[in-house]
Amino acid sequence: MHVKLSYTIEEEDILKEAANLLSLRGPTLQQVVEDYQSIQRELTQEDDPPNLSRVEEYLLSLRNGLRGLDLRAAEVGGIVREYEAHRRQGPPSPLSSPPTLPEAIVPEDEE
Repeated sequence: MHVKLSYTIEEEDILKEAANLLSLRGPTLQQVVEDYQSIQRELTQEDDPPNLSRVEEYLLSLRNGLRGLDLRAAEVGGIVREYEAHRRQGPPSPLSSPPTLPEAIVPEDEE
């Protein structure tokens, strides 16, 4: 099960954090490459017939890894797009007057 988290960081650290989030999937990427190579090796060996149940295991692992990588790439892509939109807006404009609090409502019998 996937759960979306939310936390606060400094604005200047947004892209570094996005890179860090992507790098956390490095081991998954390595596993995907290993699974891919194992599938190729198993299916192309000439000496023995391929172990098809092992191939199925590698394929399942490959698909799960790719799904995780795709999800993380989409998340980081969203962070980058939001950062770029925020950057293009520029700094917030100063308020022309400070916000005011609404006037207190005094019940009629207290007047």
